[in-house]
Amino acid sequence: MSRPGVLWLVSSAVFVAVTLLYRAGAVREIDYQVAFHLKDVRAGWLDTLGNLNDVIFRPTPTFVGALLLAIILWRFGPPWSWLAPPAIVVSALAEVVVKNGWSQVLHPRALLEDFQVLLGFHLHAPSSFPSGHVTRALFLAIVILAFLPRRFSIPFGALALSCVFARMYVEAHKLSDVVAGAALGTAVASAAVWGVTVLIMLETDRPGGWRAVVAALASRVALVWRRISMPSRP
Repeated sequence: MSRPGVLWLVSSAVFVAVTLLYRAGAVREIDYQVAFHLKDVRAGWLDTLGNLNDVIFRPTPTFVGALLLAIILWRFGPPWSWLAPPAIVVSALAEVVVKNGWSQVLHPRALLEDFQVLLGFHLHAPSSFPSGHVTRALFLAIVILAFLPRRFSIPFGALALSCVFARMYVEAHKLSDVVAGAALGTAVASAAVWGVTVLIMLETDRPGGWRAVVAALASRVALVWRRISMPSRP
């Protein structure tokens, strides 16, 4: 992935746009039309694909997969790449906030219930927007495509993309749900990959291990803060 920053910008813009359209009710007709036409699409192999995606991209398997991926990248991947998979937690937090709103999330009991839903202790979330399955699938696909060899990343990427269709096929989500989920997962994953890229650049510029990288990152943050906080001259 040569330009994770551009991918983050585009996917974030798509997520914000789809969310605003969803909140305004502007996507109901297209959601209905797509769901209506998909009712006529039926095949045994699509049933299998839908069930497979439902199981693989549930919260618990994806969180465990992200942990295993972090261990693999720590052992065999590029420097700092192991930091990217744990960012799946950020996508989970974003999903909880969008599905429930800040008013519920900031309430301790409601927040606990939201995470119980997210972790699979409850069967239903209060909203289907965005699709958590698609969010987690695209997140893992982007990280794997960025850091693992193509013989592993391309098949997984194809499986993750199939989740977009599979969630609509099994009537678990609408078109707006899966588009927003894909954009959210891509945005968080590309931001994580971008962060790893910055850390690798810092290590290349200032050899000396993780302490030198942290010091270089801290100095850059301090420089940006001074520029922001410095009063502008007339």
